Amino acid sequence: LYRDICVACIGGDEGSRREAMDLIVKSAKSKHHNKQLLAFISEGVRLNVLQARMGSLLNLMRIVKTLVNSTIIPPDYHLYDIILTCITCCACEYDCKNVFNEDLHWQANYKKAHFYRYESQCKYLTDFILDEIYQSFKAWLDCPAEQISVSRLAGIYGILFCFKQFGFKRLKQFVFPNMVKLCEHLNIVLEGKSFSLSKSWDPLANLNKIKFYTVFDKVLYYMMKALAVPLMKYRHTCLKPVTKEAYNEDYGSMGNLLYMNYVEYETKRERQNVIENALKSLSLRDYY
Repeated sequence: LYRDICVACIGGDEGSRREAMDLIVKSAKSKHHNKQLLAFISEGVRLNVLQARMGSLLNLMRIVKTLVNSTIIPPDYHLYDIILTCITCCACEYDCKNVFNEDLHWQANYKKAHFYRYESQCKYLTDFILDEIYQSFKAWLDCPAEQISVSRLAGIYGILFCFKQFGFKRLKQFVFPNMVKLCEHLNIVLEGKSFSLSKSWDPLANLNKIKFYTVFDKVLYYMMKALAVPLMKYRHTCLKPVTKEAYNEDYGSMGNLLYMNYVEYETKRERQNVIENALKSLSLRDYY
């Protein structure tokens, strides 16, 4: 059955793929195995993401895209599982581990577009995905901070990425109340308490550590770029001080990075206001 679906979905255009998939799903051969098939494909996506098998992953993503477009398969739990898997695994962990490969981001864009289409049609899908992501977030925070790894860093990158897609309301609800605990985990790495490069010549160990810090830098950059300004807004709404001292007290070493981005944002906004005021004065002078 999986071989038949691969043949149907790998070649041709989207219309022919959808027709071929609908025929396979309606056939007597597969009508009792649809849920098992969806679960199998979902697990296949997870496995190939973790093992970085790009060829197999590309084929699976084409199959997933065809499944989501199918008018025959109802959007039950297993289809939700596929959507959730694609958002969290492909858009986040795989892209995070392959930080220099920009071509991989088509996965994120495709799945994000399909997800938003489903979100507008059934609100309970949004609630389901948010609950799943939040459970992953809680499990991540409950894990001992000393056990941080490349996989865990990629996981938190994916979790934060997904919450950010739901907007400030969800960041305020799920992420920012747990920001202190999140920063405690990241501070262990930031302060060099996790490990340092080996003094003895061990190429594999040092390569793993370089990879670890590359992914860690990716997480830091994303938090500074995507979360620093919303965090400032959240602190204002909670009547918490937005000062360097307050950030350092609440978030430790991470506070310097998050506040630095906030200062850059304020400087940029002030500069933009000066430019806008200058343009307005010039336009008024020309008018008169």
